[in-house]
Amino acid sequence: MKIGIDLDNTIISYDKSFAFVGKKIGLIPENWFGT
Repeated sequence: MKIGIDLDNTIISYDKSFAFVGKKIGLIPENWFGT
């Protein structure tokens, strides 16, 4: 999943943040790698 927000024509991607938090709270396995 990709989510972007445009703030003054700046593209922000939260992919790594969602994966990091998901691993920390146990929603996805630590060894998971996705795109």
